[in-house]
Amino acid sequence: EIESKELCAAHCERLLDDSGAADAALRASYAQRSWELQGQLGALRQAAQRKADDAARYRKEVEECQRSWRADRGVSVRDLAYLESQLSETRADVAELESEEEAALISADSDEFSAGAARSKVRRLWPAVEEALRQ
Repeated sequence: EIESKELCAAHCERLLDDSGAADAALRASYAQRSWELQGQLGALRQAAQRKADDAARYRKEVEECQRSWRADRGVSVRDLAYLESQLSETRADVAELESEEEAALISADSDEFSAGAARSKVRRLWPAVEEALRQ
């Protein structure tokens, strides 16, 4: 019976040693995995910080671009309004010139008609004038 108890004690001692070794191996594996995860977490935190910094920089650039665009848009709107007013004035001037041209053409036609009538009168009266000059 002592022998069986010694065997049992030896067996329990081996089990205890094996469990201690398994415990040490598990602890080492856990520590290694924890170390790896801490490294990955640090890298992820750095990447997140870089992305946050980039986002802040891009946000600032966008805000600056929007301010610049608003200023440029205001200038463009004023320029466009000025050009539209100039275009309206030009259209009015063209319409006035077209009207004056039409009046000039009518006047020229009237003057030509008057000159034609005068030539016709001269032709009709010319024989009488020649007759009067001969006398």
